[in-house]
Amino acid sequence: MRFVFYILIISNHMEGYHSLAQLMGSFAAFVVLLELFVFFLISIYKLATTKRLAWFLTCILTGIPIGLMLISFLIAIDVVEWSTSSQISSTSSRRASVSLAEGTIVGDQLPYELHLAQPSSWRVKKDSLGLDFCLNQQGVHLGVLSQKKPFQSMAHLRQYLYDSLQGIGIVYNENCDEGLISIDGREWIHLRAKVDVDGCISMNYALLGYTGEEGTYQIISWEASNFPESAYQKMLEVAQSFQFPRTMQTSTAKQS
Repeated sequence: MRFVFYILIISNHMEGYHSLAQLMGSFAAFVVLLELFVFFLISIYKLATTKRLAWFLTCILTGIPIGLMLISFLIAIDVVEWSTSSQISSTSSRRASVSLAEGTIVGDQLPYELHLAQPSSWRVKKDSLGLDFCLNQQGVHLGVLSQKKPFQSMAHLRQYLYDSLQGIGIVYNENCDEGLISIDGREWIHLRAKVDVDGCISMNYALLGYTGEEGTYQIISWEASNFPESAYQKMLEVAQSFQFPRTMQTSTAKQS
């Protein structure tokens, strides 16, 4: 679990650098394409006025790369559309099936369910970062980590979660326990903490945890700056939609 938290931090910052590199590359390609297009128009004008072979060859030499770039751009659009659809349908590596079209998330190993009130505002991350799945909404990340084996008790799970936070940095608020929260008829641990990593990275975490005969479930949300209250409430809204696997609910009801 501590390893997962550390990877979340690295991924969050590397994603920003990667986006900046993509933006700079796109801008450079646009400038080159614009220069070629302007020179292409000048070549056409010169060819029309002078009728010289040199300008005819210039038109061809500038027109070919422009055409290739346009074709590459159209292919890139198709690839992005295919990649977006595959993120929704192909989720075997995530251990959860995510459908943003329907706003539902279903666990594979343990078939829990989550429902998104505004699914179009979320983005599915390609790398689930060791979680069942990982979503992003304007810099706020959300994921679930599930396992069949339960902890000895809720107290053991609470200590484990807190130790995991301490393992990656300095926890500013020592009393980060927000008490218990009821989700789908069960009492969940609720931790909210600000963690300083190496004195240079500040991360905000909201953790919800449950362990019992249904297994162990952790709903994890994090953000790299101030974690606004509105985003925190959205995370709680999604968490409140969590439903334990129906087969486990049925067996629990029979025992009671």
